[in-house]
Amino acid sequence: MTGCKYGNCSSLRSVTFEKGSQLKYMVEGVFCDCEALTSIEIPASVEMIDMYYCINLANIYCYPSIPPILNDFRCKNFVLYVPSQSLEAYKNSSWSEYYSSIKTIQ
Repeated sequence: MTGCKYGNCSSLRSVTFEKGSQLKYMVEGVFCDCEALTSIEIPASVEMIDMYYCINLANIYCYPSIPPILNDFRCKNFVLYVPSQSLEAYKNSSWSEYYSSIKTIQ
């Protein structure tokens, strides 16, 4: 894909942020041209996600207790893992139209 501001990481398979990350926003195009990306862990601090280059994304581990706002989110059919106390919040949020199944983080 051309016109990527960020990304161009064709061999990246998974993303895990360091413990205690204070990342607030995952900006547009952050995983552009990352066709091998199958798993991502979203830190508890994230409030908003712009993510639409996610062809093979199979698993999202989303640690925020409040579901982050999805803006221009085009990922579909992934398994979403969330904190057990937040399961209902994610089921009742806009996230529900994107994941294929939802599970609690063990």
